[in-house]
Amino acid sequence: MQSIRHRLSLSIKTPKTAKEGEAFGISYKVRNIGDTPFPGGRIVVELSWSSLAEKVYQSIDITNPLAPNEETPPKKDSQEPLTTGFTWFYVAGASASDGNPVEVFKNGGTILWPHATVIINGNNVQFRQVLHAIRTRTTDQINQLNALIATTLSLIAVVALQVIDWILRYYLHI
Repeated sequence: MQSIRHRLSLSIKTPKTAKEGEAFGISYKVRNIGDTPFPGGRIVVELSWSSLAEKVYQSIDITNPLAPNEETPPKKDSQEPLTTGFTWFYVAGASASDGNPVEVFKNGGTILWPHATVIINGNNVQFRQVLHAIRTRTTDQINQLNALIATTLSLIAVVALQVIDWILRYYLHI
């Protein structure tokens, strides 16, 4: 008997940036992009911070079977960033309840699981594709960015008013 290879597409939504010390929302969706029904199973997502060498895992449990092209309802989760910089999302594992192998793709495109294996200097090294990344900023960084934007807008307003003044003086000889 030939085993079935299940094919799933994983999509994720988060804010573009997060604030240090505040949890951000995460929404996962899984779609069966294979030709056969997916009986249910689990995808494990790893969140990591390279500057800390820390990892957190989130599980996406697919409890109901998925017909081909069927999608799960959004699975909501959250995470507080452990440090500033980037929070990286990877697929750490995937399994089907029937024991058959599972392939997980990013939005139906790039394969995320199983990880590709490359040989470097005679050693097998797993090459992981990134599912997603979110940048975390400190309150000071956010305040500095907001101040820069406000200053820029103010400068544009002053220049615009000056140009209008010059035009009025030139044409109306005021």
